[in-house]
Amino acid sequence: MDRRQFLKWGSFMTVTIATGGLTACGGGDDDEPDTGNPENFNFVHGVASGDPKPDSVVLWTRVEGNNGKRPVVVRLQVSTQQDFPPQSLLVNEPLMARPEWDYTIRNKVTGLTAGTRYFYRFLLGNRASTVGRTRTAAAAGTPLSQLRFAFVSCQDWNANHWAGMEELVQQDLDFIVHVGDYIYEAVPGGSRAGLVEDRHAALQLPNGTVLPDASVYATTLDDYRYLYRSYRSDTRLQALHAAFPMIAIWDDHEFSDNCWQDRQVYDSDDDQTPRTARRRAASQAWFEYLPADVSLDLNNPSFQNIQIYRAFTFGNLATLLMTDERLYRADHVMPEETIGRTVGSLYFVPAATLAATEAQKISAAGNALTPVSMLGDTQRAWWQDRVGGANTTWKLWGNQLSLLRMQIDVTKAVADLIARALVQANSALSSLRSAIASALESDLAAAKAAGTYANLAYTALRNVLSQAGIDAAAFDANIRPHIESRLPAIALLDRLILSRNRSEGGCVHAASTGLT
Repeated sequence: MDRRQFLKWGSFMTVTIATGGLTACGGGDDDEPDTGNPENFNFVHGVASGDPKPDSVVLWTRVEGNNGKRPVVVRLQVSTQQDFPPQSLLVNEPLMARPEWDYTIRNKVTGLTAGTRYFYRFLLGNRASTVGRTRTAAAAGTPLSQLRFAFVSCQDWNANHWAGMEELVQQDLDFIVHVGDYIYEAVPGGSRAGLVEDRHAALQLPNGTVLPDASVYATTLDDYRYLYRSYRSDTRLQALHAAFPMIAIWDDHEFSDNCWQDRQVYDSDDDQTPRTARRRAASQAWFEYLPADVSLDLNNPSFQNIQIYRAFTFGNLATLLMTDERLYRADHVMPEETIGRTVGSLYFVPAATLAATEAQKISAAGNALTPVSMLGDTQRAWWQDRVGGANTTWKLWGNQLSLLRMQIDVTKAVADLIARALVQANSALSSLRSAIASALESDLAAAKAAGTYANLAYTALRNVLSQAGIDAAAFDANIRPHIESRLPAIALLDRLILSRNRSEGGCVHAASTGLT
């Protein structure tokens, strides 16, 4: 095999130059190696395109079959016409589906025209795959009046919201953004009570590791590949991929729930042990099954042998930055072992405790953000440089996690709820509802400061209720029991940060939007 053939066949991410003619494409039968009978294989996982740029796009498919684990020749055709007349072919290139990459094909087609729709298909002999359509991005600086796209996340196999994809396919979109949780690594994942998506059969991992709740999480490369093959068997997801190019990033479930770097956190001390092999397996499967213009270095023994954060520009209208908030992030600001595994401890942390812990870590690092960063130093600098240098109207962030801090003042919330209950029980108090809530909030704050509800006098609340003729005896007999039956643990009377570590969904979230 000469060097030209090695470059053509030896790389998983192949590159094809669109030239516009059969003879120019260089895809004659003489170039195809002897790889066995393609009739043993079929297209069962659809086609996909991704990462549209002004002059390129990544095209994807997978073939299913058996030929003794030899490579299989698959021909790629690209055209501006949906029926692929020979004179319209910009690409007519033989590619190779290799068993070491689970018979997936990822081919980057370059030399394309900006802002143009293309059609593509793959062939096994004379048998064609589904026809996919894709669109290149407008060249930087090109005046654009609009940009139409949708975002998708959290497509749990067991949750019955996949019909949203059918709605998206009917729309006229430029691309799809997937912000993570393309798969769920635990089986059953998300909806752990049972199967609720009636088109999906139960999943059974080839290997996997059992958790205390009897669910099984993906552990090996075979496990993760199995999940992607299963998810990509859904015809609605296949149709979405075939209709529009996708720009994808991962979140946690592509590797492990609530993960950071190569650490899993199914239990409080899980993340004290690196899971490098598992992380690398998860990354490789994502690389194999998503049409992303990124590279994976299997010769690099690190778990950071792939970089998926990247940027896109769409004319003069929008810059899109896709970031990775799992592979480089520091440990959770509040590690699980410091707060236990009590119900809610993963989701609710006192704001003051979180702020103090974060400040201590930053101070100990010489005021560097490294020990509390979700982007890591290098990616954060890249993000800041790209945002600062973008001269488009819109700067978009393809981001897995909520940018808004979710919090609740439990003392105020409890006071409001109890005030509502008191008014419902006694309509004569309706005019005092706001005053009752404020007074009770003050009394509960005093209890929080004392660290106990014992001997709580309800001084402020008694003063308000006295305006309605409720004396001490009536309060103790009727009001006080009503209140105390509804009080939470005193430790919860605080301003709590919600979802401090997590980005959760549990179903397919899909929404479309447009920029002008």
